[in-house]
Amino acid sequence: MNKQNWTLILGLGALALIRPFFSIVGISELLGKPMVSIGATILITVIWVLVAQKTADPIITLGATGVTYGVLAILLSAVLSPMLLGQVQGPILSIYSIISVLMTNLIWGLVAGIIAKILQSIRR
Repeated sequence: MNKQNWTLILGLGALALIRPFFSIVGISELLGKPMVSIGATILITVIWVLVAQKTADPIITLGATGVTYGVLAILLSAVLSPMLLGQVQGPILSIYSIISVLMTNLIWGLVAGIIAKILQSIRR
């Protein structure tokens, strides 16, 4: 198994925090929530794929990136919800929600990783 670049994984996972950031600051509501979320997801995925196709194993890299984003999003929600809403809310309150968030983002990362791997193999 190849050694993973955890700095890259953490950076790409943190980049995806732009999605909840847009919602927190009201950009999603201002410009149209579904379109902003979809557009941000597409943009993040494109960046992930472009960066990860240069790694030894883009599938593992982006799978780990997806889980990293999930963990960061859960923590962000747990920290910000009491400040913004007066009480802790979000997936941190339920193990099922935590698992759901992590699995969803793992799948996102794996799909992006498969795309990056295909592009990587075409370019070689």
